[in-house]
Amino acid sequence: MLAELILFTVILRKLLGADILRSLTASLGVICLQVLLTDVPVEAFFWFTSAICYTGCYNAAILLCAILVWLYFPSQKRWKGILLAAQAVLLSVLVAGGSYVTGISMALILALAAVWCWYRKCSCRWFVTADFIIYMVCFLLNVMAPGNMTRLDSSGEAVSSVAEAVFLSLREAALYLQDKSSFSCVVLGVMLAPVFLHIVQERKYRYPLRFAVSLFSFGLFAAQYAPN
Repeated sequence: MLAELILFTVILRKLLGADILRSLTASLGVICLQVLLTDVPVEAFFWFTSAICYTGCYNAAILLCAILVWLYFPSQKRWKGILLAAQAVLLSVLVAGGSYVTGISMALILALAAVWCWYRKCSCRWFVTADFIIYMVCFLLNVMAPGNMTRLDSSGEAVSSVAEAVFLSLREAALYLQDKSSFSCVVLGVMLAPVFLHIVQERKYRYPLRFAVSLFSFGLFAAQYAPN
């Protein structure tokens, strides 16, 4: 929860220029919704205490995303940028060597971040590219570990082609959203809408690719459901 709070606040403040009150209101609203609307509380307790490979990697990836936003808006103090860069590399190695669920999603996020930084000629583009390369080397070592194929063979799962994996991921993500979207989510969305609208309207930016960004966001979400 703390990692998500940091990421949401950084995005709202750095990218959208929101004040601290609106940033915390929107961030805490989303986080409280996650806690209060857990389908099976007993399972939530299990994932918190017994599945650190998943939850730990997920939180590390969330912090890595927050650091990428920080690096995109460089600090005036050089030592802060160096410290953030070192933390980003460390988190990249950790996430790449962990759960595939988070690993493949973070690979896509880093790839998109590198492309965007080069497109915008951001000062951090060389570092983001280098970090992406380091990440992919570690992730490929994770994927090619001999024990993974042995585990996959013993699990009895059917091997999917790339096209099949993409289709299954998109379908599973759509079914998940259909099943998990509740009336409470809609109510909170309506309550937070004025906050987000006020934040966005203060930015002198037209958001020309809203549909494309929505598709990319759904694709990144669906990547978590890719068959191993």
